[in-house]
Amino acid sequence: MATAVAAMKAMREMCRSLPDTSEVEHFGETCFCVGKRLFASCGEKKGVCRIVVQLEPEHAESLLAADPRFKPYARQRNIVWIDAATMKDFDEVRALVLESYRINAAKPSPKERGSASTRKNRPKKK
Repeated sequence: MATAVAAMKAMREMCRSLPDTSEVEHFGETCFCVGKRLFASCGEKKGVCRIVVQLEPEHAESLLAADPRFKPYARQRNIVWIDAATMKDFDEVRALVLESYRINAAKPSPKERGSASTRKNRPKKK
């Protein structure tokens, strides 16, 4: 079982080793971003050290159905969290972190999407 300190150390090692990754604090949790997109977080909420990742929708659904350690994230269906204390080996988290990184590295940020679509759809000045 991992402590919060061990979980944070493992998450920092995994996430910081990925290209274009930064670490920020968001609502009291340590978050890892690729570019400007958040792909993983680790932090304590109500005494539980949670590791949060975004997955492909089908993968998130299958984990939630098959593994009681995984919990749905309240605001988005394809994001899951797990109590770090239930982790025996962080190798199983590594694949989830890499999936989340891949998903988010491939997408432009909401700001980038908005500015590109705004420019395309804006009427030309006369």
